[in-house]
Order: sequence, then C-alpha cells, then structure tokens
Amino acid sequence: MKMSLSGWLQRGMKKLRPGEASVETSVATTAAIGWMDAQGVAHASKAKLGERFDGGIDLLLDQEIIVDTPIWLISDDGFDKAAAVHFCNREQSRYTVRVAFLDDASGLHEGTAFSAARMKWTEGSGRVVGCAVSLRGGKEGELTVSMAEALPVPSVVLLTGGNYQCLGAVQSSEEEKDCWVAQVQVISEAYPRAISQAA
Repeated sequence: MKMSLSGWLQRGMKKLRPGEASVETSVATTAAIGWMDAQGVAHASKAKLGERFDGGIDLLLDQEIIVDTPIWLISDDGFDKAAAVHFCNREQSRYTVRVAFLDDASGLHEGTAFSAARMKWTEGSGRVVGCAVSLRGGKEGELTVSMAEALPVPSVVLLTGGNYQCLGAVQSSEEEKDCWVAQVQVISEAYPRAISQAA
C-alpha cells in the first residue's frame, strides 16, 4: 500500500527517551543537497561527500553553486545540516564545493521532546530557525504545511517527521486565520532520520 507524503512524515511519531538526539556526524559517502539560486529556482542534487573538517565538509557536484548560498544537506545515515557555500571550484567536469555548517538556533534538534513533524529553514543572515508543523498531502509531490510563522518565499526547507526527512521548496506562504499555510514541493527523496542512544 502506497503511503502519502504527509503519512510517511507523520508515521512513527513517538516520545523520545531522555538522551535521544539526532546524529551529529556522518559516515555516509553521498548526500542529497537542496538550494535556491539567485533567480528563486529550487535545485536538488546528489553530492559525493569528501573531506570532513571541524564545522564543515567538501562536496563533489555536477553543478556550480554560488558562494554564500545556503544549502541543506541530508544523507541516508540520518545526518542533516544547513550550511553555507564558502567556495566552488571547477575540476574537469565536476565542482568541488566547500561548505561550513550553520548554527542551529531553532531549538529543534537535540533534546526535542517529540519526533513530530517539524520544518527548518535559513533566514537571510544564515541562521537556522524552525517550528513544529502540521502536514496535509496535496498534489503529487507537494505538501500543504500549517505553522505558527511565515516562511521566506522562495526558500528550501528541511522537513522532518516520524522516522523520515526530506528537502522541500516553498512555493507560497499565506496567513490564514490564526496560522500560516505554505505550499511546499518535495525536491528530494525521503531519507531516514537517525536517532542516537546516549551512552
């Protein structure tokens, strides 16, 4: 039986035990990345993960990304981070992109009480913010997201819920009664969310 997008993001919601938090490092070799270009067009691509260093990582891509562009990175081992491009250098037919991770000011990572649906995005300053959301399925590959705050339009967001996460592109964000409702196009495949056990 095929599950809707909102269904798989809400599936598996449970209260986290004290000490459970998302994994902070990745051993994956590839990741999905998403970003918004200067014309407001959302892009998603697979990237090969290269050298890791304190506060960032090198990526190998088939596409150029402009310096200072914020990106989202998710991998199949549950790793997710917002980052900013520090440089992009063409080497033969590929690009080496060095990114530095952005600080997460959303308060929705470690110590989050529930694994309910949430969304994170970057503000113009490169600060990561987020909030709890409620999801409804829309047209194929789209979600209707209700939340307490407005989203920047256009923007690329990280949607997490239950045991899954994906990247989305915000198409619109409008105020309705006592909340904001956004239309979000899913631009990456669903990846598992990693929950680590504190030792």
